[in-house]
Amino acid sequence: MPSRGSSSMRKVELFWRTIACRIRASSHFARKCWSAFRDDPKVGSISGTTFCRAHYAWTEPYGFFQVCPDLGLGNLAPVWQHYDFELTGEEAEWESIIRRVNPIETRAKYWLQIFQALRSGLIDTWDYQVMFSAWKADLVHIFPSGI
Repeated sequence: MPSRGSSSMRKVELFWRTIACRIRASSHFARKCWSAFRDDPKVGSISGTTFCRAHYAWTEPYGFFQVCPDLGLGNLAPVWQHYDFELTGEEAEWESIIRRVNPIETRAKYWLQIFQALRSGLIDTWDYQVMFSAWKADLVHIFPSGI
């Protein structure tokens, strides 16, 4: 372990302080969004993660996204009301949903492969089903814009 005054230890301490600040900011963001959107039947979750670049001209502190980037801050009731672990229904119906949400062919093929792997048991998880179920119900996810 690096000594207390070493450059390595200062970097570790800075890293953890940065993480703590981000957690506090994400928690504040989630509380604000929770109070604003908790009764909205089309909002499925609130994320603390953003994949948006800082140079985009955002006018709001949040945005809406169809892909659920994480499940860490707040999943609202609508996402669990529509949750379908087994992804029941006809494959053609699911393919239509996946293609509607992912109009770019390469993205559609990627998500169709994930869907098929879930249905076949090759992937054994529960979280992809949250996103597929949200797509089927036309739910959106809130994410911080980074401003």
